Amino acid sequence: MNSYRKRKNKVAQSLLEVMIVLAIISVTIVSAMSIVVKANTAVKTNEIEDQANSKMLEALEAIKSHDKVYVSDTTWLNGGSTYNFSLEKTNNQTDLLFQGFGSPTLTPSNCGGPYLIININFKMCLQVQITPKTNIFAGPGASNYYLVDIIIIYYVSGGPIVKNLSTYRYQTFCLVNTTC
Repeated sequence: MNSYRKRKNKVAQSLLEVMIVLAIISVTIVSAMSIVVKANTAVKTNEIEDQANSKMLEALEAIKSHDKVYVSDTTWLNGGSTYNFSLEKTNNQTDLLFQGFGSPTLTPSNCGGPYLIININFKMCLQVQITPKTNIFAGPGASNYYLVDIIIIYYVSGGPIVKNLSTYRYQTFCLVNTTC
């Protein structure tokens, strides 16, 4: 009878060892899968940020270029308020579509409408704000200039990201469908 108990104890110990090994393997698999999921999330976030930065740089290059930038309405050019535009590129021409003046500045709660960038895999909004400024140096060759704020909002797994880039434009703007 004593040998029967010894054999039963060995079987029980073997079963316990197998269960411990299975638990260790399971924890290893779960850990590896969580690392893969975190890496995929980081890669997706980086791709979204790269696309958002690309759109922001595209807007900056369009505003800062020596090429003509066309606006849908020029009545605002000499005003002192801030004017909101959406950016549209068509046939190698940059068009600023007038969307209103003053507020609202683009925020995550009002991201959409004309500022929404379509044909991408995620939600992104881009707004261009232009504030006409007067040159304080009133001498020969003095001209007005424009403070340009480019605001972009995009969404990643951690929530909305808002980036703002400010620059100046010293060239004038042209009215759409005209030559200047």
